Amino acid sequence: MYWDGTGKNPTHCAKLRWKWSILTDKFGIPIGFVAVGANRNGSVLLKPTLESVNEFGLIEYIETNWLNRGYDLNLTEELLDDFGITDWVIAKKSKGQSGAAKSTQPMGLRWPVERGNSWLSNFAQLRRKTDRKIVHRISQLALAIVFIFTAELTDWKNRWSPLPSPIC
Repeated sequence: MYWDGTGKNPTHCAKLRWKWSILTDKFGIPIGFVAVGANRNGSVLLKPTLESVNEFGLIEYIETNWLNRGYDLNLTEELLDDFGITDWVIAKKSKGQSGAAKSTQPMGLRWPVERGNSWLSNFAQLRRKTDRKIVHRISQLALAIVFIFTAELTDWKNRWSPLPSPIC
């Protein structure tokens, strides 16, 4: 009795849910996305996400790809090479170190992806993730990205506008 594109969320009482994977530019604006059931591992979403960016012809503009620990796999590097992305940073999985000092790798420009996810989560319907049909989810993600893109373009346009003169 699964609906199209949903899956039992292993971390949320096995409710039928879905999740998204996005690739953003350096300002946090999503340029590629994919939506799947919540029972899918995030690392297998890299290929469809890169394919969605490639459909728009933006893959060649990716300078560095910053990935979190979930992508620390040999297949990830091969996949990035296949798409022509030669510069990437993947956070390394910790090896179960004991003691107070754990070495962490700084993730640098990982924040734009988190910013994009935060912007998408501000849309209540996307945050609740209750839709069952994939076409509705993709439409909602696309509309939310249009709103984000429009808001950022408006902010960019107004960045040099003169300040209003004080009323005397």
